Amino acid sequence: MRSFCTMGLLFTLSIPGLLAGTGCISPELPDPDSDTVSAGVESADADHGSSCDGDKLPPPPPPPETCWGGELGDGLTCVYGVELKDQAYITCRNQGADLAMFDYERDSPGCTGITTARAFYECCPAAEPLPSPACWTSKIDHGDVCQPVQTLDEEASALCAETGQQLFHIGYGTGVLLCPEASATSALFTCCP
Repeated sequence: MRSFCTMGLLFTLSIPGLLAGTGCISPELPDPDSDTVSAGVESADADHGSSCDGDKLPPPPPPPETCWGGELGDGLTCVYGVELKDQAYITCRNQGADLAMFDYERDSPGCTGITTARAFYECCPAAEPLPSPACWTSKIDHGDVCQPVQTLDEEASALCAETGQQLFHIGYGTGVLLCPEASATSALFTCCP
C-alpha cells in the first residue's frame, strides 16, 4: 500500500542514514519514558534488524499506549523549525506513534522567526497503526535542489529494498524553497515488510 501527501518539511539525512540498509549502524532510538530526546539522535540512522556481525537485534518496542513527548535542539544553535519537526515526526513513527503536537521557541536568542534553538513535541498512539513493528521511517534530503517526485520515490523504494522491505508511505517536502509542480527537495518515507 502506498499513499502520497505533500508536506513543507526539511531534514538532513546523514551519510550513515543512507547506509542504514547495510546493517552496519547501531540503533539510537529515544526512550519513550524519557522526558527529553537529544538533538543528536537521528532515527534515520537506526539499524533495522541486523548488525555487522550477523547477530539479530531485539525487536522494536511495542507501540506506546499513552502519549509521551520530548525536546529537540540544544538551546544555542539556530535550526529551521521544519527540520526539528521532521526529526520529531520520525521519532514518533519509529516508536509506532503519531506526531500529535509540535511547537518551538519563537524567541530563541539570535534566531529568526523560522529558526529556533529548541522545540517540543508530543507523540500519541497512532490512529492507523503501521502493519508491522518492523516498519521504520526515515528521510531523503537533497538540500536546496528540487528533484522530481518520481526520483525521490525511486530512492526511497531502493532504500527500503536494501533492508528487504517495501515502500509503505511517502510524503514530499520543500522546506523553505518553492519547487516546480511534481518536484520536492525531500521525502519522509516509511518502509514495511
